[in-house]
Amino acid sequence: MTDISNDSLWEYFVPVWRKLEELDCKACLIGGYALALKQRWLISTREATLIGYEKWPALRVTQDLDVVFPIKIIGDQKKNPAIHSILSSLGWIPLPPHENWTYAKNEIKFEIHTPVPPPEEVSVTADARRVKPRPKPHTGESIHGTPNSEAVGFDIFPTEFFCPSPDETDSVLIRIPNPLSLCMMKIISAEDRYRKSLDEKNPEAKRELQLRHARKHAGDVVRTIAMTLRSERDKMDEVLAGLKPHKPFKNACEIFQKRFVAPDGWARLFLITMQWEADDVNSIIDFLSTHFSMNNE
Repeated sequence: MTDISNDSLWEYFVPVWRKLEELDCKACLIGGYALALKQRWLISTREATLIGYEKWPALRVTQDLDVVFPIKIIGDQKKNPAIHSILSSLGWIPLPPHENWTYAKNEIKFEIHTPVPPPEEVSVTADARRVKPRPKPHTGESIHGTPNSEAVGFDIFPTEFFCPSPDETDSVLIRIPNPLSLCMMKIISAEDRYRKSLDEKNPEAKRELQLRHARKHAGDVVRTIAMTLRSERDKMDEVLAGLKPHKPFKNACEIFQKRFVAPDGWARLFLITMQWEADDVNSIIDFLSTHFSMNNE
């Protein structure tokens, strides 16, 4: 199990996050760090979860901070440039060639995501590469969002918790997507990475890296559900209703049935070789099967 006091990202993340909360951005942290902070909170509080925390294997976290912002924040003429100012004032530098939505500090990346497509009432311009405010704010530099169609349900009953600092002297209110929304993102990301790992046009080292990422995302699906609280499960029917109309949910259902449920699915075959107990993996796959079912499309 991950040592909850070993966290090299906290000192970079928290100053930005506190400022974003003061700005009332309603952003959600996603990715591996979101799971790491939830795990630390659960271990510190001993909240009851679907799979007991003593059975979770070690968690590896990349040096990336991925944050989803509501698309209306990208189009907000005041809050949008304020986010750029927050990052700049704290020493984060735009990282070319994605300088409007990726910032870096000491080799740590802060990436800005936003769901697509945009609703009609939001003043943004969206294409395959970016979502940007329309018009550009006159008050300063603006941020853009990298379009993330899988994030469409990130704000449907998100989970909030006060995560303790590594030394447990302080705590910060963290917001992450509901487990079903997070699993949808992870399932799609796992398959995308797996397909890239099969592309023989890429060098072997790059293909191996893609496969490692695919396996990490598949493992994150299991961990996400293992850490699920009763209060989160009670909201899943409503979350499911919000996800079902969207194409990414249909894609996730197809991927999950083919890769996680099928006995020869690459994700299932990998997961049973991990440090998770086979019975727990099977229980989690069975649990998710009722949600990511072709009948739910």
